[in-house]
Amino acid sequence: MFCPTFADDIHRIKRGSEEWQELYRKRVAVERCNSRLEETRRLAKHQFRGFERISVHATLAVLAMMAVALSKAKQEQLEEVRVCARKIA
Repeated sequence: MFCPTFADDIHRIKRGSEEWQELYRKRVAVERCNSRLEETRRLAKHQFRGFERISVHATLAVLAMMAVALSKAKQEQLEEVRVCARKIA
């Protein structure tokens, strides 16, 4: 885990406190997003070699997911915002 300063270390926050619960909810949301990307955008079983190519693939996957969410939000289909686009074959 990356902690830029000693004060930002999550282990310094009392477990179960309101601040800890807020940080944990954010982590759960990020993990859910990561899982969706791995399942629907081939991040788990990519066929690229080299960090740069994998990084580009991951960035494009996130951009595609965000574009779908933005499109759904603009169409006022808010219940569909969290739904990813079709799985890539």
